[in-house]
Amino acid sequence: MTDEIDLALKPAAPATAAANAAVASVLPFHDRADFERAERGLLARPSHPQVMHELGFPVWDLDSYAFLDADCPDTVNPSLWRQAQLNRFAGLFEVAEGFYQVRGLDLSNVSFIAGETGWIVIDPLTCTRRSEPAREPGAWRPPRSASARDPARPDSLCERGAERSIRVRVSRTRRCC
Repeated sequence: MTDEIDLALKPAAPATAAANAAVASVLPFHDRADFERAERGLLARPSHPQVMHELGFPVWDLDSYAFLDADCPDTVNPSLWRQAQLNRFAGLFEVAEGFYQVRGLDLSNVSFIAGETGWIVIDPLTCTRRSEPAREPGAWRPPRSASARDPARPDSLCERGAERSIRVRVSRTRRCC
């Protein structure tokens, strides 16, 4: 005899539905200012919704989060649903002059900081493959300033990920972190 797991969707338990309704009644979900702030500074959206592994399967898929376009079901805390919606904003963002981030391709962000002679790249992404589109030549070009900086050739690169040990790679003579 094998135990089979029932994966069919089930309605919220009455206590869960009541608790989630209580949260929805006290938070200002009509206020869309969080969405405006989340999109502030967006310079470019990803050219593809999937980041593909070299073997052809997706390692990150923005389209898989399309269900968040629907109204929050009573099985989910509405505050968590809203946070998930805010986390869907993906692309290259200008945070401040000379400071850029690629967001939405991982659980964390890649940051590009304009240095005097090039870019400092802080890459804490959890997967090497998901950080590659952020460093792909021509894919995410922060605006060029008076000095010709090339984000594809950073002065310094700080990175950490589950697939690699913590390391610092310096492409010229600068120190990182």
